[in-house]
Amino acid sequence: GIGFAHILSVSPLVVGADVNEAAEDGSGVSDFFSIDGRTGKLRARWPADAKTYGASCEATAVSGCGNFAVGGDRLYVPTEEHQGKREGYSTTNEI
Repeated sequence: GIGFAHILSVSPLVVGADVNEAAEDGSGVSDFFSIDGRTGKLRARWPADAKTYGASCEATAVSGCGNFAVGGDRLYVPTEEHQGKREGYSTTNEI
């Protein structure tokens, strides 16, 4: 089930949730959901693999998510930080 849900955006409506306690990295989110504002129906669901993506939501905060952007019918989430490939960049991530 879903213990906590987090509102990432209200227009368009995007929600993040830890489904079945699958967010093993402590981020508080395992999946993102886009919901049609008129009908309330699910538009899309994106899994947020904890080893790949760097979104973060406080467990008990409804709107306490960070490291993401929503716009133009798109959800932008960074990857987890990892070792950079170029000299002078110790860690990096991608959007």
